[in-house]
Amino acid sequence: MPFSYFFSDYTAMAIVNLLFWNGTIILLYLLVTRLYDEKTGFISALLYSTSLVPIAYNSRPLTDCGSNFFFILQIYYVEVHARAYRGKELALLGIFFALALLHKESAFFAIVYLGLDLLYRYKITQAIWKGLRAGIAALISLIPVTLWKNATGASWFVGRNRQASPTNLSLASMLALLFRTFIAFHIGWAFAIYGIIKDKARKEYYVKCFITLILPVMLGWLTAPPYSPRFAFFLYPLVLPAFAYGLQESSKKISKKIGIKSEKLVWGTVFLYYAISYFGASLFPSQDVNASTNLVQVVWEELKKRWL
Repeated sequence: MPFSYFFSDYTAMAIVNLLFWNGTIILLYLLVTRLYDEKTGFISALLYSTSLVPIAYNSRPLTDCGSNFFFILQIYYVEVHARAYRGKELALLGIFFALALLHKESAFFAIVYLGLDLLYRYKITQAIWKGLRAGIAALISLIPVTLWKNATGASWFVGRNRQASPTNLSLASMLALLFRTFIAFHIGWAFAIYGIIKDKARKEYYVKCFITLILPVMLGWLTAPPYSPRFAFFLYPLVLPAFAYGLQESSKKISKKIGIKSEKLVWGTVFLYYAISYFGASLFPSQDVNASTNLVQVVWEELKKRWL
């Protein structure tokens, strides 16, 4: 039964996004556990739930949450379950691709990750052949998405541009864009960079993520509303696993020098990361971290008005 039966459209969409938020936490846990281990997976999931962008935006009726969920779902499926890119696997990837596109067209870049994975796994001729099959599956998945958009009055080419706020490139705007990227993970960047440098075993995964995500992030830089770091949704599968790994490795080194258990350093850093993220999110006047727009309060008020 749709949430809109009980709540206003705004609140119903916000509740659905909260479900996507929890689903993304589970996906990141499963993905990073497969890449590293259970502890690193848990820390990555915890870091996602305490990051600035989810705190600021995941309780609002935006399409980013659902698109991000299915985007990471495709990466998870490729890394964990895809074996030979045959019928069943291509069908599921096509479904995930279509669901991601239904939420946001920028999810189209997920197909780049699939292509890179094929190049890493197979010789060039095999990669091209399997890539053609994957491309056909992707094209087929576009049919129901396009039909749905037409039925709902949406379009592939009209609508997004009215929301975009193109940024004129200058030294000042570039610095502003870099700052927006920095605040998305703030202190986490140092640990993530350290983790990527330190971790040679998973270089292939990080290369695939970086090449896949650089274009949508650059587009997000140029088209996101001023001061908004929403484009950072794309960076989670790249930054958070490295952040969790780098945090643990650096804590082990620091622990030996200062005599404090590495676990205390890890959890203390996670708490500090959450505190900075929450403070940063509270600076956005339209976000649900403020008392006047708290989603729990809105849900309770609507329930009382409708049923009590």
